[in-house]
Amino acid sequence: MNDPLAQVAERLALGRITAPARALEGGLLHRAWRVETSSGAYVFKQLNRAIAAKRGALARTRACEGFAADLASHRVPAIAALAPKGDPILLQDGVHWMVFPWVEGTTLAAGSIRIAHATTIGEALLAIHRLGRPAAGLGELEQPFVTDAEWTSLTRASGAAGTQWTAALAGARGELRVAGTRAEAAFAGFREPVLASHRDLDPTNVVWRPDGSPALLDWEAAGAIHPSLELVRAVFDWSANADGTLERARFVALVEGYRSHGGVLGEGAAPLVDAALGAMLPWLAYNLRRSLAEGDAASDERRRADDAARESLSRLRVLVAGRNEWVSWLRKAQV
Repeated sequence: MNDPLAQVAERLALGRITAPARALEGGLLHRAWRVETSSGAYVFKQLNRAIAAKRGALARTRACEGFAADLASHRVPAIAALAPKGDPILLQDGVHWMVFPWVEGTTLAAGSIRIAHATTIGEALLAIHRLGRPAAGLGELEQPFVTDAEWTSLTRASGAAGTQWTAALAGARGELRVAGTRAEAAFAGFREPVLASHRDLDPTNVVWRPDGSPALLDWEAAGAIHPSLELVRAVFDWSANADGTLERARFVALVEGYRSHGGVLGEGAAPLVDAALGAMLPWLAYNLRRSLAEGDAASDERRRADDAARESLSRLRVLVAGRNEWVSWLRKAQV
């Protein structure tokens, strides 16, 4: 038996594979398949070798999955990897694997998100935050800004590479500088205690079951965060329209879903919005670096990376431009 998927299924006592495995799209770092066996349907994830080889990466992955399993045991709708012998990572022929139960349902694009979805996400975040788990062994507190030196480096590198987003980045430098300065000041003034949470609860990481309940996936970014900051980051994600603007009804609904069950925003509206906008800067910088590293200009990978970079930059510019409006919305939702 040379099929690695079959070997993993056998070692985890999942039964025989009953249908051809289907490759899943969307993963930036790892490869994954939907696998049907005689015991059910699963997601088999093959960890990126370079990522797995980094010092501390596997230990952190184990801690994140343990955190998700702990939440699930307290009725948070978290989906954790199978760990029949206490370890969610299986080493098979030099490759690290993780296996998750398959969740039947759909993820939502911006145009499909309704007020009820936003309210439910607010409630789910509160369920996580109420447990107040410490972040020991998980990711360190993220700094929601990027240095001006890095923007300069990216601008120069993009000019030398002739990327499609060179002019847009050069034109946005002032906006990015202001957003970073505001985020740094806001973050430095936070007094709310940090706790462990998901930290990446955007629509791509939630599957909605046919009964309307959510399943929270992909806990690999879990770590320390100020809970109110995570809430506002989620507000931006779940109220976003296709053009990058925000819909007020969903914006308010997510905050109300959090507050209606006793959740409290521990910081002021302006600092929270500034820090949430700043939290998008590292993701933008990552997408720009990825675009620069994706081979020659004619490759499909380069085109996809360029598209992701331009989309991230465009979205952030729209959100930064609307900063005062978002502060007003949040301030009123806190009353």
